[in-house]
Amino acid sequence: MVPAPANIPVLLSVTEGKLHDALETCLRRDDLEENLLGVGRLVPVRVWFTEPVDIQTAGRGWGPWEIDAAGRKSRTYRNGIKSVTEYVFPRLFRNEGTFLCYLPSRGHRHGYPFPLSRVARWEPFIHNRRDEFKSYEQFKSRFDPHWVAEEAVQKFWAETSPQTGHKYRPSDFRQLGPEGRGLVERFKRGFCGLENFPRVLSSTGCYVGGGGGDKDYTERYESMSRNQHFGRDIKINHRLGNGFVWYSSEFPGCGNGSYGIIATDKTWLHTE
Repeated sequence: MVPAPANIPVLLSVTEGKLHDALETCLRRDDLEENLLGVGRLVPVRVWFTEPVDIQTAGRGWGPWEIDAAGRKSRTYRNGIKSVTEYVFPRLFRNEGTFLCYLPSRGHRHGYPFPLSRVARWEPFIHNRRDEFKSYEQFKSRFDPHWVAEEAVQKFWAETSPQTGHKYRPSDFRQLGPEGRGLVERFKRGFCGLENFPRVLSSTGCYVGGGGGDKDYTERYESMSRNQHFGRDIKINHRLGNGFVWYSSEFPGCGNGSYGIIATDKTWLHTE
């Protein structure tokens, strides 16, 4: 039996929200897989193994040259593999509701089976306290008023991240990729900015209706892009009455991905 992490009682005094609930559950529930999943989907976890295991890492590179049956020489570009007895997993999840998996990085596309049977002990890997905003003004400086109204900045400052249960941190602000930055530029052709509210659109843009019958919520101005190479649907939209602009990057057709708000022309805040 693998015991509950020794640092949980200390962490309970400095955490809140979903993470606090997940840690508290670990002290009551004697189920290694469920405890790892409950905490590992919110924050990284450090795991020690009974013997060396091979872990797929986020680093990529060319593999060794191989010769097939026809004598042709080739090699593949692949994820790195590391043999470890201790490792920090960025994120855990359950694959289609069946078995525990891990992602090499929190934004990685593919998951790999987690070596559950070899776990000796584990603990939540809580962030470095340098990854904090020291003041509201420091937090506010991360937003462009073109994209986020003052009232919305205050709202996000007061809230905690559904991802971690902590207040938002510098590491929650992510860089937009080339596809995302291009979409932002196209969106701005019709979007005058929240600092010009209520005139948020130029003559080239218009809001479109959606389902549900709630006009203030469903009418939106939207841009969307499908990246054929990486297989992601990237979407930006502003709904009437909101003091921010939504951003999402999903796997096509499954509604699973990363969500947040546009912070600047080049960054977004990861909220869920």
